Amino acid sequence: RVLQERKVTPVGGQRDIDVDVRVLATSNRDMAHEVNQSRFREDLYYRLNVFPLQTCNLSSRKDDILPIAIKILNKHNLHLGASIFNGLKAWILSNQHFEKLLINLDEFDLDELRKSLQGNLVLIPHTTDLEITGRVAAMMFDVNAMAKKQKGKLVNNFIFSSRNKYFKQILFPNEVLKSMRLLQKGENLLYLPDQDYGYDHSIFVPYFNIPTLTVKFPSIAKKRAGCKVYFLYLEDIKNRYKIILKEIKMGGENLYEDLALLNNEIEISIREQPERYLWIHRRFKHRPKDDLEIYDQSLLRKKR
Repeated sequence: RVLQERKVTPVGGQRDIDVDVRVLATSNRDMAHEVNQSRFREDLYYRLNVFPLQTCNLSSRKDDILPIAIKILNKHNLHLGASIFNGLKAWILSNQHFEKLLINLDEFDLDELRKSLQGNLVLIPHTTDLEITGRVAAMMFDVNAMAKKQKGKLVNNFIFSSRNKYFKQILFPNEVLKSMRLLQKGENLLYLPDQDYGYDHSIFVPYFNIPTLTVKFPSIAKKRAGCKVYFLYLEDIKNRYKIILKEIKMGGENLYEDLALLNNEIEISIREQPERYLWIHRRFKHRPKDDLEIYDQSLLRKKR
């Protein structure tokens, strides 16, 4: 009615109100096909389809990728550089000074989180405040953490000696079985799921409506260890942080459904503050068979 008559009746109101608006509707689907399949109202489609514009997928115009990437980097390089300073905050600050960065830590029952008998798998995304989020997880859950070694020896020693101050222990990616046993014993584990771990350890699940390799470990951990699965991230509010903690209700029986829940939570966190997400981890690196590749072959694991 708003589109056709340009009138609307407010909830609880008795009179129509005239509206004068322009509607811009977008979709990544063939809407004429959706109408034919009875998945979209035909009358609404024709009211919206007054002045249609079509754009090509980025995968079909690869020459545009580099200038777009440069523009994004120029816009957000300040945030990328901030990740270094955020790391230093996490590694150097005392507990007393670190807690002053957190707006709502007192809203959580830390004793209950730490003493869970079934273990907790705490998932965090790759953001510019990654190290701060990791330390927050350590404060809330008393976690073990899984992390990769750094290439530079001095940098690696500094980072790991700093992390060892607040993590119970640090495990490496090849210690998955040890991580699983810790969860089975009722301990807590910090894990970063938003990476491309290759075909052997992942399945394709939608991520921003694009089939994306998503690591199986969280769903498998839920099934084998019976642990709770949490998603933890921070909201930056004037250089202080609001803690966002959500339990992901995975069942452990259906990989696809569990990982779709996970990707949805990651998407929500990114949409809130997209400039703080570290897209450089190439989440879309490996593509389904016969799909267009967007990275150089030298960066890819071989398909098996």
